Amino acid sequence: MRIAEKTVELNFCMGLPQALGINLFWFGLTQKQEAKAGFDACTRLGATLLLFQLKSSNELLNGGVRRFKAEHNQMQALRDRVKSNRKVFYVLPIVGTTLEPCGGFCFSNCSRYLDVSKLPVAIPQPIAKGSKPPTVRKNNCHYVDMSATLTTATIHSDPFEVALLSVEDLAKELKLPIAEADTRRGGVHHNEPLSEATDLDEFREFWSELSGVDRTGLLGAYVV
Repeated sequence: MRIAEKTVELNFCMGLPQALGINLFWFGLTQKQEAKAGFDACTRLGATLLLFQLKSSNELLNGGVRRFKAEHNQMQALRDRVKSNRKVFYVLPIVGTTLEPCGGFCFSNCSRYLDVSKLPVAIPQPIAKGSKPPTVRKNNCHYVDMSATLTTATIHSDPFEVALLSVEDLAKELKLPIAEADTRRGGVHHNEPLSEATDLDEFREFWSELSGVDRTGLLGAYVV
């Protein structure tokens, strides 16, 4: 069975706090908000806001390359949101169906991360191959081809290559130690919970970071 993006999103938000060994306060957007803002889910880590756009694909090309599709306006909106205190990532699962093995489908581990800050500030439009004169693809989508080695992605068009991160690489990028398994609890080590006052202060700061998004109907869930 094909794995839908919503399935990726739910399991990713569950798995990332466990992989990083920290508690995270997640926000998800309505479809209308996502169309404007460009991302699926966000969370706050210290002074940094993390935005994630999750994809899914069961399209395999020759040589084990997995092809994703990324809408141009959404990609540009994500690139425009990159700031010094705001990191934006595409999440690209390395599996596309339930028949493909991947360690219990923890999509924080079964994915690679594309750092949107590595994309051009002005992203070229997706041009249909061989079109004369050059014509934008009807679906306005870029092809994002993840290499069989899971280390790079090629974005069309004009093609350019971007390095991909594993969850371990992501932890280093965020300057976090990767969580160690705790066999006694059957899980991972977690940070001590914050006090209610600290939670409230951090929530207010986090909420102010979303001032550029229409927040009507914004959903939140605390993941532990």
